[in-house]
Amino acid sequence: MTSYEGDEGEVLALVSRATHHDAPPGDVGRLLSSAVELATGLLRAQGRPDRDLHRVLAERLAMGRRVYGPLDAHGDPRDWLQEAFEEAADACAYLGAEAIRRRGAMSPRGATCPDYPAR
Repeated sequence: MTSYEGDEGEVLALVSRATHHDAPPGDVGRLLSSAVELATGLLRAQGRPDRDLHRVLAERLAMGRRVYGPLDAHGDPRDWLQEAFEEAADACAYLGAEAIRRRGAMSPRGATCPDYPAR
């Protein structure tokens, strides 16, 4: 069993609190609650229990520790909000692709967005 200390342990604790509607105050706390809600909704859509979120997050933190070293929220120069935005944008693309898959052959394909025409 892996031990989670420092920033990794604190992230797990914050997510656990957010799953119980006890996220930190402010904008980031509201965003964390929204991310937890999205993640648990995706688990439910797959027929998985909500508790899998903690296990999956712990596995992802362990993988990150093996690849990059321990999480250092203060010392890492990355912009955490930008990182979260990019991951959320990816989630939008993945969910759009799933919607297309589920739509199947019932609707026309190849629609374009007027604000961003196909190239």
